[in-house]
Amino acid sequence: MEKKPKPTKDLVLEVLNIKTRLDSINLNREYEIINALNSQKSGIMESYDWSDQEIEANGKLGLADCFGEVLIPAEFDETWFRANYFVTREKPIACKKGDKWGMVLPDGKGTIVTDFLYDNIFLGEYYSFWNFIIVAREGKYGFIDIKGNSLTPIELDEIYQPENNMGQVRKGEKYGIIYGNGDYIEPVYDEIRFSDLENHFQVKLNNQWGYIDQSKNFRPACNPK
Repeated sequence: MEKKPKPTKDLVLEVLNIKTRLDSINLNREYEIINALNSQKSGIMESYDWSDQEIEANGKLGLADCFGEVLIPAEFDETWFRANYFVTREKPIACKKGDKWGMVLPDGKGTIVTDFLYDNIFLGEYYSFWNFIIVAREGKYGFIDIKGNSLTPIELDEIYQPENNMGQVRKGEKYGIIYGNGDYIEPVYDEIRFSDLENHFQVKLNNQWGYIDQSKNFRPACNPK
């Protein structure tokens, strides 16, 4: 794969200027201009490597943006999760000290968000737009928010791939749900299945199928299939 060059700061201004122009265009009349500007912006974005880059000093690692400006000082044994320059920086990044992981802000100072007490931290593609973090300790899983606050006990046996702003979790033989905003429904259901047609989870409780309403309460289905 051809290695892309790093961008210049002038290109940041150009991309932001295009975005401003796009935001101000009347969508009902200016499709051609919108398409041309989108094409121009995509050309710039795809021609350069905007991703963060690892930095090293005295055997320790940190993170810098695509211009080499420090996001996290080189004080850690490992860093995880790369973003591009235009991703907002309010969310912390997983870093490792010794054999434990914690969360650190990419604020140039490496402000610690959580203590280094997790065996692993998982930040997938969902992390760009969801507000929770998967953590692991002693073979169990749980969730914390982007401030480092606990959303669930670290007692889950399995976490499934999120679908449409919802993710399924398992504890023993029971199943629960985590929502994209961090709301959590404890594993009390016998079975959960996602309905593409209805765009929500169907749940089975005490041998009866139903669904979870907006108040997170179980409602039996009238004619379960």
